[in-house]
Amino acid sequence: MKCKGQMEMIGLVVIVILVTLGMLFISQFAFGEGPTKKIAKGEERAATAMMALMKTSTDCQAPNYEEDYDPMPTIGGNLIDDCALSTEFGSTYQCDGFDNSCDFLRETISELLKETFGMWKNHYEFHAYLMGSGDKEGELFAVIKDVNERGEEVGCPRERYSTEQPISTDKGLVRNVLYLCD
Repeated sequence: MKCKGQMEMIGLVVIVILVTLGMLFISQFAFGEGPTKKIAKGEERAATAMMALMKTSTDCQAPNYEEDYDPMPTIGGNLIDDCALSTEFGSTYQCDGFDNSCDFLRETISELLKETFGMWKNHYEFHAYLMGSGDKEGELFAVIKDVNERGEEVGCPRERYSTEQPISTDKGLVRNVLYLCD
């Protein structure tokens, strides 16, 4: 009788150990850093960066005779539109040291991305496409890529996360795409 009680006790201990190991195994997958969470974090970083970029105010000035123009233009609110129109009509906004708003945008976006993702050692690419009539698509300005120690453009050669910010302009739709990769 004593032996049977010991066997039952050992069996109960084995069951408790197996249940505990099972719970640890399940919690590892439930709370671990899985690929889905990593992708979500990458896409969230890209989306947050794109929103911040588009809302960034600049020191560009509208001509004094233009009352309809914002005195503190933002990248996404005014300058993308001005850049799209400047291919035909020239820039309305005057940005210190730049001939047109497209050159200013490329330099400013490049600097902002370098100061954030470049310092964090993340690769990135920024594209701005002007969607013309039909399916015709052209670059609004040259692609912005991160630069390595040797001064070579790197961009995103590996797996990448992206976000897109379309902006409606008088010239057509501008697709702004930010790619981030680890």
